[in-house]
Amino acid sequence: MRQHLVRINDTMMNQAPFTFNSILISEIVICFIYIFISPLFCIAACRVGSIHRNFRCQVCLTSLMYAIGICARFVLIYYQISGIPFTDDDPLLLAADLLRDLVMGYYCGMYERNSCSTFLVILISESINMALGFSNGALWLSGYGPFLVHFSYLLLALTCSVLYLALSIVPCAIIASPCFVCFFYNVLGPEDWLMSRSIAYAVWDLIF
Repeated sequence: MRQHLVRINDTMMNQAPFTFNSILISEIVICFIYIFISPLFCIAACRVGSIHRNFRCQVCLTSLMYAIGICARFVLIYYQISGIPFTDDDPLLLAADLLRDLVMGYYCGMYERNSCSTFLVILISESINMALGFSNGALWLSGYGPFLVHFSYLLLALTCSVLYLALSIVPCAIIASPCFVCFFYNVLGPEDWLMSRSIAYAVWDLIF
């Protein structure tokens, strides 16, 4: 059976309903707030003439990517609370897993800033970032790549992003870095610590 990004089921949630429901409700509220604010943010960025065109394009692209990640997360939440069994031939679950992991990889590898690079450079760099993130996620989710390789790529991409932006702006990946600790603990933590691993994964979804 391949990997899935739904690691909490309704059985586990029923063992600590207050904790899991509080985290889940907080996450859903934050997601809805972003969905409503994101278009306004993009419109405002496009109307600021002092910002370079390429940077405005990237603001809109990153907002769109995050919105896609949120939509994928809503699908995963449905599987999480409905108790539907996970199957490898479920196209909706596979698409949600891939898109969620793609967004995670994309944000780790973000490194563009407000520069005067040609639009072609922006297009190529963003395409490479998406392709690498998608390939990394697809190999792991399909079972062809071990978790350590998947995690190592994300960590390398995050490190390069941080180093590139060290003298300009703080990438959003730094703010969300605690979620990687939660994700790592959920995957590699002791098997008999199932409750704490599940809570860590719920916190991962909330932070991300």
